[in-house]
Amino acid sequence: MCTACRKIKHGNHPDLHRLAPEGAGDQIRLGAVQGLTAELALLPMEGRIRVALIEDAHRLNPDAQNALLKVLEEPVGAAASSSRPTMRPRFSPQLSAGPRGSGSARCRQR
Repeated sequence: MCTACRKIKHGNHPDLHRLAPEGAGDQIRLGAVQGLTAELALLPMEGRIRVALIEDAHRLNPDAQNALLKVLEEPVGAAASSSRPTMRPRFSPQLSAGPRGSGSARCRQR
């Protein structure tokens, strides 16, 4: 297993950001989306791009939905350049669809 996949498996890759429901009502709130947006606007630390995984996106509250939609429609900073389909890493992790924290990952070459 490569270094990047080990970091993803252990949940400490600096370019992978997870957003999941939390708190009362088990929702994803505006503040969490704003924090994610700020992180994604920065340049990647180890890879070519930063990646966000939004778990249970149906739990976004209306304000968070609107903020996320705005970012997708009008990306800023480094996020604007990462939307090009030609930027693909040579190795990409294959994450299992198992429960969060199961940490099953493997590498495959493209």
